[in-house]
Amino acid sequence: MLKDRYYTLPIRFSALKDQKAHPSCDLKTSVAQYIHLITTTYMGEYRIDPDFGCSIWEYDFDNTMTDNRLKEGLKRSLLHVLEKYERRLHNFEITVNISQSELTHLLDSKRVKKRIEVKIKAILVQTNEPFTYFEFFYLGPLSYY
Repeated sequence: MLKDRYYTLPIRFSALKDQKAHPSCDLKTSVAQYIHLITTTYMGEYRIDPDFGCSIWEYDFDNTMTDNRLKEGLKRSLLHVLEKYERRLHNFEITVNISQSELTHLLDSKRVKKRIEVKIKAILVQTNEPFTYFEFFYLGPLSYY
């Protein structure tokens, strides 16, 4: 059934242009990829809809923000954007944890960065199944894995 087909991200336009099949995935993978797209897009990057994206980018290099304010601001931002753009989910529960991590870089130099862990629990509208998504970021400069 075509309406239950979900395409992987990123979209491979060369395959579409050559009239080749685009890779597809299941519903949970599609939702997870879309959430990742939202969290890695900064507000205003998508010019057609400047509300699309995540506010985590606004906190990069902001050393004056307390962890609690960062946590609450990020939770509010994610809840707002997910309720608006990810309609395949409902009953969101968002948890944000902040810790310090020591990262080893090239030439054995070490840096301490803020690690932000985001866990999203929700219910898939189509199947009424629980859905869980986990991702983490490092701030200053922002990076994700």
